Amino acid sequence: MKATEYNSPFCEVKSDSPRLFSRWYKMLLRTYTVARAVYPKPSLKAVAERLLFILRSIRCYPQANHWYEWLNKGSLAPVSQTNPILYKKIVRPYINPSWTVAQKLLVLKTHYTFLADHLSASAFLQSCTPTGHALLNLVHEDEQLQVRWVSDPRYSKEGELSLVLTSAKYRCYVSSLTFVILKRSTGPGYLMLIGATQGLPPDAHKDIIKEISKQLHGLRPKALLLFIAQEVANIWQLKELKATSNKLHISRHRDYALNSTRRPNLSYDSFWEESGGKIDPVGYYDLPLQLVRRSDAEIKSNKRSLYHRRYQLLARLTADLQACLAGFSKSPSLAIQPYPHRAPAEHSHSQSNLALESMHTGS
Repeated sequence: MKATEYNSPFCEVKSDSPRLFSRWYKMLLRTYTVARAVYPKPSLKAVAERLLFILRSIRCYPQANHWYEWLNKGSLAPVSQTNPILYKKIVRPYINPSWTVAQKLLVLKTHYTFLADHLSASAFLQSCTPTGHALLNLVHEDEQLQVRWVSDPRYSKEGELSLVLTSAKYRCYVSSLTFVILKRSTGPGYLMLIGATQGLPPDAHKDIIKEISKQLHGLRPKALLLFIAQEVANIWQLKELKATSNKLHISRHRDYALNSTRRPNLSYDSFWEESGGKIDPVGYYDLPLQLVRRSDAEIKSNKRSLYHRRYQLLARLTADLQACLAGFSKSPSLAIQPYPHRAPAEHSHSQSNLALESMHTGS
């Protein structure tokens, strides 16, 4: 057998062996090389993980190989080299416990194709990293909150992009929301599917949420991130916004049936319902594409000024987010469009006396 030369998992493997043996040789070589990239450590645990990865890849080799080759070409090639966790997504449980490998492949390709079509090359590459992009800064006295979108490996099974709210004062993440973009099954266009929301780290003090909610004029951190997700969906002109239910969360996959640490108690359903969501026949929640605002008649008189300040803050954030994403846009024709269902948000510092100040940033 001739020596094989390769620089990536997807080189052309040359062999003078019989065809059947050559096919298996190529398959094992490619999956092994990818496995080494995903689990590079020289430990027994890494060896076991590589073996399991190879077995899983061989079980769905046509789709897995298609995904591996697709990652190695075009705009995602530099991302996959620095973030090899992308290779694992096709062979591991992902977003919905019942999705087939073919469904996962379609969702992943759709998401990254959509981002590559809508973001500049640099913004696209940065959004695929754990540091991601800063979208919004919110400054209040001794606290600075920041909203970033990142590719967070902690939530790799729940989606591709995570909106993360962090606190400079407490040096921790406060809340996160993870989503993916996919094509609608009931008509043209795209939708956003939220796969998870997360709160404070286990060792963080719970009063952090109360303090930050007070700074946000009574808005909870996870509600702020849902609002930002709604605004992103509008800016990108997505047709629907859906969210996973407790029943369809990836932790309910059969692979985790005996692992209690990976099957946590969830309270997604109540939050989606509070946010105006309605369960659909499949088990997802259909969420409104804009915040459900309460009229003065629905608010107690002693709370009205609080809600007015909150809505003024959100109007400011909407304008800042529009400007930020316009800066990330691939072309002017794909930049933000006016919302047909509501008036443009006011963005004048003189028109709102906010205790919490917002600013957009592209860094």
